[in-house]
Amino acid sequence: MSPISGLAQSLPKGKEGTDIEPWLRRLEGILPPELRKFSTPEKDSDAIRITPLDAAGLISEARRIRGHDLLLSFAQANRWRELVWLVTHLIDDLWRGNPINAWDPPLSPLSHIGSLEKFARKPYNLNTSKANLTQADHSRSIDLSVTDHPLTDGPVRRQLAGHQLLGQIWQSLGSMIIEDKSHEQNVQTGILEVIAVLHSRGVMPDSIYSYTPLRSSVAGTQPPTLHILSSQILTTLSDAVWKAREASAVEEAHRKGRPAVFMGPELPGSNYRVRVAGIRHEIWLELVLWSCLHGGWIRQGAAILSEVVMQQRPTWSPLSWREVMEPLVKPGEEADIDWARINYQFNTGAEARDVNGKDKPVNVERTISSEVISAYVESLVNQVSVGVGERGVQVGSIIDLLKRTKNFLKRGNFGLESTSWDAMVQRILESESIDVESAPGLTERVLDLSSAYGEDESTQNSPTRDEAWRPLAPYLVDGSAITLGVTHRVLKAYIKRGDFAGAFRTFMALQARTDENKKRSIAAFFRQIKLESRGGTSSKVDFSSPQPPASYPGLFTMLPVSVLAPFLDLITEVGAFNFGKWLLASHDVDGPVIGPYAYRDPDMAPAIIRFLAAANNEELLGQMLQRLQTDPATGTLPASVFIAILESQFRLGNSAAALGPVDNLLRSERTTKEEVQMVIALLAREVLESGEESSAIQSKLEGVLQGNTGTAAYIRSSIAVVLMSIDDDMKNFCLASMFVPQNVKFSIATKAFNTMLMGCAKRHGSSAARDLLCQFSPMASRLGFEGKETDEDFPGIVRVVGRVRPESVAPRNDSRTDFTISTIAEQASPRQPSEVSVTGRFMPDISSVRIILSQRLKEIKEMQTSNMQDGAQFGFGDAIVEWCASFFKALGMRAKDVEQEIEGRFTQARIEEE
Repeated sequence: MSPISGLAQSLPKGKEGTDIEPWLRRLEGILPPELRKFSTPEKDSDAIRITPLDAAGLISEARRIRGHDLLLSFAQANRWRELVWLVTHLIDDLWRGNPINAWDPPLSPLSHIGSLEKFARKPYNLNTSKANLTQADHSRSIDLSVTDHPLTDGPVRRQLAGHQLLGQIWQSLGSMIIEDKSHEQNVQTGILEVIAVLHSRGVMPDSIYSYTPLRSSVAGTQPPTLHILSSQILTTLSDAVWKAREASAVEEAHRKGRPAVFMGPELPGSNYRVRVAGIRHEIWLELVLWSCLHGGWIRQGAAILSEVVMQQRPTWSPLSWREVMEPLVKPGEEADIDWARINYQFNTGAEARDVNGKDKPVNVERTISSEVISAYVESLVNQVSVGVGERGVQVGSIIDLLKRTKNFLKRGNFGLESTSWDAMVQRILESESIDVESAPGLTERVLDLSSAYGEDESTQNSPTRDEAWRPLAPYLVDGSAITLGVTHRVLKAYIKRGDFAGAFRTFMALQARTDENKKRSIAAFFRQIKLESRGGTSSKVDFSSPQPPASYPGLFTMLPVSVLAPFLDLITEVGAFNFGKWLLASHDVDGPVIGPYAYRDPDMAPAIIRFLAAANNEELLGQMLQRLQTDPATGTLPASVFIAILESQFRLGNSAAALGPVDNLLRSERTTKEEVQMVIALLAREVLESGEESSAIQSKLEGVLQGNTGTAAYIRSSIAVVLMSIDDDMKNFCLASMFVPQNVKFSIATKAFNTMLMGCAKRHGSSAARDLLCQFSPMASRLGFEGKETDEDFPGIVRVVGRVRPESVAPRNDSRTDFTISTIAEQASPRQPSEVSVTGRFMPDISSVRIILSQRLKEIKEMQTSNMQDGAQFGFGDAIVEWCASFFKALGMRAKDVEQEIEGRFTQARIEEE
């Protein structure tokens, strides 16, 4: 049988891959026969042979596809000899350094210009520049540079595989150290052997042992821990290698039946053997993490960090090594440290004592430096969406790690070293990896990283002193303004799609954040008073906040009318009247969110009018309308206010009074296209709900469709095709009222469509309303699946997990409307076409589905009350309710929010006043 080569043939298939043993069996094909564990029949001995390149791919794919750590499995089975041989063999065959660093980009005629300033000052002759290029420069053509790029299938591909393999080895090594620490013993010799191999093969970056005082006031720096311990580290690794060779020689001698003689580093016959005090697991883990960071294996190092953060029973904790070293290294002495004077205290497992002479133990058990954590946070954020296309780290893959890391640091009152979490939020948003309006759920998770008032400044390692390793960074520390503005955008995005659950959740988070900021600000104020009074200068206390409101906007919600008005409309839609009343009439110290000023605001007034009418608060509604009419400060009211009055009068049953301003609204030049559609849709809804023929409202609608109010023909046609799709009566009504063109380009606002959909639901029930929605929305008609969970939660985005770049939202095929309506009816005019073709785009929102769901739940309640249907289920179990649930998920709602929507919990939404 010929040997099998190639990674694809080496991977376990199907259910076989769920167990780690098949993966290990294939990986053992690279080991020499005496090191293999699994017995293989002689006839299959050739079938398991794999090349080093295949072995590297096997290790990587096992982790990526199944989450198996093959190298860690060797360590767990105490097969250290096999592990060291495997690592050594793979590194010797594949490692040739970082391929990106070795690759030279193609040169251009502008390569020798120098600075941009020099180029911009005077014209430059490209022909002369080409002549100045040497033959070596010409050899780096674009074709050659592309051919030998490590991401192509050229000769450097093997070099890239070696670099990726080392990332796998580092990640497994970190896991070995963490697991070995749980055994409460000295560091396993096999771990040190693997590190020694990495050292001897030049994989370990030399820069990890160097210490350079901070050269930038806006960046962190690696503490001198590894620099101080470099001699002990190298001696320990050398000792581990000698012990391994000694053990191997003894084993070989016993196997051959002769006495073991091993010439170690000591003098022959010496009874004294030099032993270096063991270095703790924490230092080795620090070494691995900094090596990954310096060597470019950032994702693998981040995976190790994630494993540390998630450790339970016992947990790990952060420790600022610079704080511990502070008594030994004084501020200002970082550039001229007397290393001989420093006796590092954490290189043994024995209990360390404070160097100041205080008999206080320094707890370094299961600690990881806050410096390396901060370095990884910065590095991950730096790589977000870096590169062309989908390269770089995806936001969705690191948000959870960043959140866990922040909580991990927060447990010990630690923060980032030279910046703030608000700055990290800002940098993620500025990377343009997220379209806030298209993925508010993903943006919510990013905003969770934002810090509260004074949180970054009050941590143990906050940069508060002007020292070389603790600078007072002039970097933006307070990012509350950007987080506040983005929170407003998230809230508005949820409101626009009709997602009350997301909007309510975002508002509550914003309210809680501002309340927490106020409490912290007040606490800081009283601490200042206390400090001033202790100093005997209480009379000079400045009774003002340390951070005035203008410089810290995070103390207030600052919601603009453009957000509050549609938010109140959404509250009205779902019937959360208790919450709406709290917004309008809260007794909090800061007053209501929507204050009295809003009653005179022409942009806010329509939403308040609709809310008061829906809440049946006729007294307050009357007072407000009277104030709007008599208050000279109000000025000329916009059409939106009159439309709100029209809607409220319809809701209160005063249709005669409501019809008065309709003609003026439709004829006014100030009335927008969307507002015209809304007025006609309100008339259509009332006609559908009343079911009366020859009524005043129907006559008004007939006149509008005939064009008596000067409404554009395309608007009337779009309204007509919706009404014609409801039933034959409305079809005949529209055909008798207007000429419907043979080809209608359907274009109507979702809000106007939803208004007519509500009339259809009340007239014919939820099933007819669903049919109407399916007629205009292919997405709705094809719903028979569970919503796919992704980090993006908007139906119009390109579904790439963890990343939604701005302007990536493209119209989906699901939004294309294309159907025909037959017009063969008794009252159809001979001049009407026999068939109307409707084309266009329409995308329903959550409000569209909520209309159908509300009607269906009402029908089920009525059936239960009248016992018309035995065993009728309220909620899940009903076909239409299940369809609505699937549609909610397809439109981006969370499963938990869908349950609450169906159970009607949002009507009880409220905020408890303190």
